[in-house]
Amino acid sequence: MLNAVPTATSRAARLVALRHPNAMDCTVWRKKLLRTGPAGDDLGGIPNVGGMGVLDGEDEAEYDYEPVGDARIVIAGIWQGDGANWNDADTGVIYDQAPKEALIEFIDEANGYVQKPDRISVEPGGGIVLVYEVIGENSPTNIPPYNRRYIIAARADIEASVG
Repeated sequence: MLNAVPTATSRAARLVALRHPNAMDCTVWRKKLLRTGPAGDDLGGIPNVGGMGVLDGEDEAEYDYEPVGDARIVIAGIWQGDGANWNDADTGVIYDQAPKEALIEFIDEANGYVQKPDRISVEPGGGIVLVYEVIGENSPTNIPPYNRRYIIAARADIEASVG
């Protein structure tokens, strides 16, 4: 019975993200590694020590972003972190603006969930496209299945564009 609470709140959060009057259309992009390994290598060419991969996807030099699917985003407000110096964060990202907390839901539930470090191209209207990166997740509940609120940061190296 206790698991019914986060399931119901997840469903409500999905409906809020899809139907909120301030929700914006967006596209979720996921990093795809381009490196290939020798035939039969189950790690896809990633260097390994004793069968364990040693590099994270963030360390790869050869990658591209592929669209995962269309989604809706509601920016819920500024994310209040632990007060640490955001210029010296674990992610290596220097934040020009305070990170924001957002609800992001795929229109097609079969696409699953947004993940770190997906990129989100938000289309607020008028042909403008803003690019954010998912830098973390936050949950208001501590009971699985967790409710997902994403911490997003504007990408300083990708300028807003007018399509």
